[in-house]
Amino acid sequence: MHNFYGPSENDNCNEDEDGDDDDNSITKNYAILTSFDEDCDSNDYHFKKNNKFKIIIKGILYFFKLLTSIIIGALEFLKKEFKFFGLILKKIKINLKNIGFNTIIEEWFSIIKYSINGIKRSKLNYSIGFISCFLVVILVATGLSVLSNISLIFLSKADSDANHIDLIISGKQHQSIDLDKGFTIRLNYTLFDKILNNAILNFEKIENIEIKGENSAGASETIIQSSSSGGSKKKNFKNNSPRFHMIDTYGYPVNYCENIVENNIEARYFSNGSDLNCTESTCFINRCGGDGEHVYMGFQLLDFKKENDMGIKSTFGYGSQPKGTCLMVELLAKATELKIGDEIFIIVPAVELLSTLLTDSMISTTQIEKSPYIITKLKVNGFFNNTENPYELGFELGETIPSILIDIDSFYDSMVEQVNPSWNVDLMKNRNIKEYVEYIVMKFPSPRLSMYYGTDLDKTLQRVSEFTSKLIYKIGVGRVDISTPVMTELYKSNEVSSNLGQLLNLIVFVFLLLSILLIYTTLMIDVDSMTFNNGVFRMLGAKFSFIIELIVSKTIIFTVPSIILGLIISQIFLFIIIDQLKRFTNSDEISNYLTVDSIVYSILLGFLIPMVSLILPIRKALSFSLGEQLDTSRSNISSSHQITTIDKDSTDSEYRKFVSLIGLSLSALGIVGCFLLPKLLLSGNFSSLLALLFGLLILVLISAIFLMMNFHLIISKTLVYLITLIDPFAKNIIRIILYKNLISHKKKNKSTMFMFGVSVSLIIIINCLFLVQVEISNASNKQYFGSLLKIETSTFIKREDLSNITQCLDRIIDDENNGLDSYSLRSMEFSEFSQPDKKSIVSDLAKTKTLKSSLWAVGPTYFSELMEDYFQVSSVSKNLKTDKDVDFNQNGDMTDLSTILYSKDSMNKLILTQSQKKLMYLDEKGGPDEFLLSNYIEINNYTKIDPSGKNQQQNVTFNWIGRNVMKPLAYLKTAGTFSVSEIPDEDLTQSVITSFPAYVGLSGGNIDSVRNIPVSVILLKPKSLDDDLIDSLQYKISETCLFNKNSESPYIIRYKDSSNSSDKLNSLFFDFATVLSMIISSFSLISSMFTSIKNQSKEIGILRSIGLSNFKIYKIYIIEAFTLSFGSCIIGIIIGLFISYTILLEQSVMNQQIIPFSIQWELIPILFISSLIVSIISVFSPIRHLLKQPIITVLKD
Repeated sequence: MHNFYGPSENDNCNEDEDGDDDDNSITKNYAILTSFDEDCDSNDYHFKKNNKFKIIIKGILYFFKLLTSIIIGALEFLKKEFKFFGLILKKIKINLKNIGFNTIIEEWFSIIKYSINGIKRSKLNYSIGFISCFLVVILVATGLSVLSNISLIFLSKADSDANHIDLIISGKQHQSIDLDKGFTIRLNYTLFDKILNNAILNFEKIENIEIKGENSAGASETIIQSSSSGGSKKKNFKNNSPRFHMIDTYGYPVNYCENIVENNIEARYFSNGSDLNCTESTCFINRCGGDGEHVYMGFQLLDFKKENDMGIKSTFGYGSQPKGTCLMVELLAKATELKIGDEIFIIVPAVELLSTLLTDSMISTTQIEKSPYIITKLKVNGFFNNTENPYELGFELGETIPSILIDIDSFYDSMVEQVNPSWNVDLMKNRNIKEYVEYIVMKFPSPRLSMYYGTDLDKTLQRVSEFTSKLIYKIGVGRVDISTPVMTELYKSNEVSSNLGQLLNLIVFVFLLLSILLIYTTLMIDVDSMTFNNGVFRMLGAKFSFIIELIVSKTIIFTVPSIILGLIISQIFLFIIIDQLKRFTNSDEISNYLTVDSIVYSILLGFLIPMVSLILPIRKALSFSLGEQLDTSRSNISSSHQITTIDKDSTDSEYRKFVSLIGLSLSALGIVGCFLLPKLLLSGNFSSLLALLFGLLILVLISAIFLMMNFHLIISKTLVYLITLIDPFAKNIIRIILYKNLISHKKKNKSTMFMFGVSVSLIIIINCLFLVQVEISNASNKQYFGSLLKIETSTFIKREDLSNITQCLDRIIDDENNGLDSYSLRSMEFSEFSQPDKKSIVSDLAKTKTLKSSLWAVGPTYFSELMEDYFQVSSVSKNLKTDKDVDFNQNGDMTDLSTILYSKDSMNKLILTQSQKKLMYLDEKGGPDEFLLSNYIEINNYTKIDPSGKNQQQNVTFNWIGRNVMKPLAYLKTAGTFSVSEIPDEDLTQSVITSFPAYVGLSGGNIDSVRNIPVSVILLKPKSLDDDLIDSLQYKISETCLFNKNSESPYIIRYKDSSNSSDKLNSLFFDFATVLSMIISSFSLISSMFTSIKNQSKEIGILRSIGLSNFKIYKIYIIEAFTLSFGSCIIGIIIGLFISYTILLEQSVMNQQIIPFSIQWELIPILFISSLIVSIISVFSPIRHLLKQPIITVLKD
């Protein structure tokens, strides 16, 4: 058998008799190697073409000499001009001479040349080392480059979702000590804009701050640079625009009103001597047909020119609007039959819109009370379409898109001309409405996206916070709120980024482990085969260091080319991946090139693999004595096949390193569990906690593999028995040979099974992690939505609107073609209408545990409307079992619980969460089955008894706490639209659920009827899950049931599984990792089987000599390889599913969400089929090579 490094003991190559005897000479090793190599060249056929390698080596050597000469010559030229260079040149020459630079270079090139010659004899070993390093370099370089751009990948989506708005500066803020009272701060946008324009010159001088970020190539890029005397680069702060919040009001088309009010301003506020009996606030309504003729709407003031210049979609593409005009939503125009050019009166609430502008214009409170509205006539100048997501159009999250859009610049003058004539119109005309705006939207100075560059989102958040702090300092107003829409959306990708990073760490670790094992195996074989050669070198005077250099040179041969080629292929892969990402994210700012960090780390890991693999082979090579190395009669069989006997009286086995290692590992794990884990949990260090969990995950993976490996022989024997039982051509002799091979190769097969099993389990884990990642993003949405369709509002649905909506829904249900199965109501949270700052409290009767809670009422079928798996009951109370009015089977449909709330004996019973049960020890053995519910209640117009003893009605507010002894009905594990948790957490506000009649009783008299309960959510259950039918139903309900309501009234929303760029990125990344894992698993099996068969060449020769046909030999080793790969697949899949489920549980706990376990089951047969194909490939080539050779050659080799 040929070896990697050069001739073996059978090659008849003798040492050079002219070799130098001086052990201390560096030249000696070079002479020994050159002489030995030249003799071999003359005698061995494999070295006849070695002159080509000599020419290449000499050329490289001469190149380095030439390069050194050029450098020295350049310094010689420069030394004439500068004495400093002369000193440097002299020092370099002395140092090169002292270290024997030329001799060292020549020696190393000779060693490398000698190792290259050995590649011809052991191409497989070279391929194993090369491909192992090659794959790791590709994975690390590509993976880190993609992760370094993770912020840019998600930034595009975040910027689009936030409609390119970086900052929202709001003047609304409570400043009163009493939280129920406060006032609104208006912003002077004119002054604000002036300050920011001046900031072009001096903003950067504020404390000379310097904010830096990383660009896509990893280089540092200054965003705001400290300035000196004014020479710094100017920044553009003009990307800002004033806004007012949407105002709910109503209007009248002009054709609804009397002609007199169209152009006569006084007629809108006064009777003007007519028979009309009205006040300033009612005259207009009476002249327009009364309250019944108005239409509800919401209007908003925007700066059309500014918002268009900023690229915000809020103006729907319209430019600056003429004076006295507006844009109208198409649905409103359709309902009122208005066309472009038609006019409409809008009732403008003066105080809500103008606030302190009225006071500054000397408008008295009495005047405002008499005439609280400004009747403003506007001409319709265009229409726009409504959408489901207002935020995509640049409106604040949670807002409804206004029905009317008005340009600030043209509105105020038109409105002032139409105010009540009794007001001080002249002073109002002198005011600028932009000095009283409610909030300002703003973009960062260009290049604005540089603010978000960098892989660490926490640092990006810190950078944005620092910027906003300096901005507030500059504008000089501290009593404002600043929100960061883009940063808020971008930070949502933090969890995805962390998970991808942890996945990359897992894959890199497994690849490193497999690569080290593969290279270690090949090096150990080579060390055995080169034993005689090393003895000859030592006999000629070579030191141990020279032997080490020979072994190291082999790893350099495949390490350097694999790193270079790996980086080149990584760059090609990166071009393809980034091109796909740009399509997903619509971003052109993602870098197509490898980052500096990725190149450095891939090079380091590329060299780390062979360096670690060298430790044990070098130790073994140096452990032989010279006599053992020169003993040609010593068997060259690998140590793994030698028979070892142990004396039973020997004491060598008293100390077992493996047992000690296990004890040390368990001790370290105990230290981590007892100290580090609690510390990280208490400190809230999320990144370090993830790193710890990653380490524990690796430990679990390796431990599980070692555990399952104990069953590999049983699995393999079982598979052999089944195959030979099914195959009529497999006789007993084949089965016996297979059993013998499995037993004799047990140690070798364990390492193969370990590598292949880890690879397969990694593929399963990658697939499950991808699906878990998708489910995590969907779970929070499912928890919020509760059902596929939901009607909700930010406050509550007014009684009149609720009646109309429910009647409309009943009509749709009666129509079988509309696809609505049922609906159910949920109340407003109890404290929201009583005392919003004080939550309900549940406690045990002794009040040793007091837990903040949210009290809700639900309809009888509410739980039935929830999505499947998003209503789960952890346990039921014994009170449910003793309820006289209920026949309930605990194993039946748990959604009946909402119906049970309406039973006769359930008025004093509530549904709690499992967390509340554990904290208050409810329904435990010997524990209570009652608890105390405390609600803070506010009663207006309380009748107070005065000292004289007479009852007197006074307009006072009375606050009191209503306490009720209640009983639990059941304990929830999860429920959509509610805050529910199984984990005991005293700080988390969780839900308490009751019926509508019980809700009335708990209100303390504030609500006198079920019909008056404020409802905030209506769940809708479609008959079908077909997307088109659900879309049609949504449109039907929106058009027929919700239109023409006050804008505070509900809107319908629909749940859809997320299918955004982050999911596409995950899919791309996970697919890439899966392909690499399949490659490494196939490669590990092929290399292991190739090496194993090579070591069994004599056994195959013996089988041929006793008469076994080539077909049977193929069959024996294919079956052996198949059982090995198939058994590894079984072990890998079991472990992969186990680890995946462990990760699922960890993610469920951390996210407090239900995450269903799922896997692409079609992947499992693919893995089994792939293992069959790979096992055939791994056996066919080496067996074919051995069968072609004569039997005597195989036996002698």
